[in-house]
Amino acid sequence: EDTLTGEVVAVKKFKQRYSTWEECMKDPEVKTLIQLVHPNIVKLKEVIRQSDFMFMIFELLDMDLGKMMKQRIGNPFSEDEIK
Repeated sequence: EDTLTGEVVAVKKFKQRYSTWEECMKDPEVKTLIQLVHPNIVKLKEVIRQSDFMFMIFELLDMDLGKMMKQRIGNPFSEDEIK
């Protein structure tokens, strides 16, 4: 939960240590997610570096693709839904 807004978020902690903020920003995953803005891609809200660890803060979704597919067994996605 975001302590400022009360919003529930998803947090990804990287195992790799980052000695500077610039190292965090050079990470390929960070660079890609900062540029990607699409309704079908989870939104990266913030990147934090604390105690040499990097954390990515994402919006929290109520469902992922795996859960959706399990719910739709026998009723596959249409071409319009996939696009």
